[in-house]
Amino acid sequence: MSTEQPTEKNSSSAEIASADPSPEGRQMTLRDDLKHCGCGFLMGATDVVPGISGGTMALIVGIYERLVSAISHIDRTFLQHVLARRFRRAAQHADLRFLVVLGCGILLGAG
Repeated sequence: MSTEQPTEKNSSSAEIASADPSPEGRQMTLRDDLKHCGCGFLMGATDVVPGISGGTMALIVGIYERLVSAISHIDRTFLQHVLARRFRRAAQHADLRFLVVLGCGILLGAG
């Protein structure tokens, strides 16, 4: 007679999906763009309030790590892609779609 106990499913870091996956993981959709524009709107709106940072709002809504990563990828590799006219690779390298949509939301929220 077997006395095996059911094992709990262990969640490893590979199994845990982030709240906002990067575009390498899946195709970005209009829904994602609207969500990021809304996050940008919140960031822009908080930027005009004294004592509150848009970065704090980015942390609250869960896009801070992606934002920092995207900004940090505006680097030599990005510039090399642009100079070689590999615009699609440059945009993918820096997660430019995310940055542009977020920036539009920030401008709407701060305006």
